[in-house]
Amino acid sequence: MDLAYISKKLVLSNDVIERKLSEMILDRKITGTLDQSAGCLIVYHEPPKDKLYENSSNLIENLLEVVDKLSEARVALRKQN
Repeated sequence: MDLAYISKKLVLSNDVIERKLSEMILDRKITGTLDQSAGCLIVYHEPPKDKLYENSSNLIENLLEVVDKLSEARVALRKQN
């Protein structure tokens, strides 16, 4: 996107547009970068959400449950002997 075009359409100075876009990029409202030498905004497509963290967290929780059950079973077996 050409910053001069955006500036013209919004009737704001290039500095104001550039500052606001920089802020939006830092706040992760826009995924992209400003090319100041070309005077344009390069927008990137957002990558698909990766569920690796969520799945790993669920796996660890399930493993902890299994360990707890095995520990309870071990205590119960010791009481029987």
